[in-house]
Amino acid sequence: MKPFIAPGMQMEAPDGWFDASTYLLAGPPIKDGRASMVVTLARGVPDPSVTAYVDRQLPDLKKLQEFALQKRESARVAGMDAVILEFTWKQPAGPKLRQRQWYLWSGGNVHTLTATAPDEAFPPLAPVFAQMVLTFKPKAW
Repeated sequence: MKPFIAPGMQMEAPDGWFDASTYLLAGPPIKDGRASMVVTLARGVPDPSVTAYVDRQLPDLKKLQEFALQKRESARVAGMDAVILEFTWKQPAGPKLRQRQWYLWSGGNVHTLTATAPDEAFPPLAPVFAQMVLTFKPKAW
């Protein structure tokens, strides 16, 4: 067993188990909800590039109700190749949401940072989300 330490908790994990955490940072209440930033890590993805990985994710995103891709661009973020998607979709029982996702390629691993807010509230929050992404530093594995 080896120690697994995360914000607010610790436990022993068997050999061969790894951290597949999802981190959620939630903002204060705003009209129609709350802004958030979710960070995930996909380890050892089979794709040869971040572009191929995003291409594989898009069919699932397109299943979201009223999905509309607003933007897709390649970039460098935190020294890593990245693809940035921005899209809107309608929750079944809630407001229309806007999400911006940064997919960051790190040697066969992909960090995905997803900023979410109600569509109308997103524009003034965009600089806040961008600043959060600029401060992202992946843990060395």
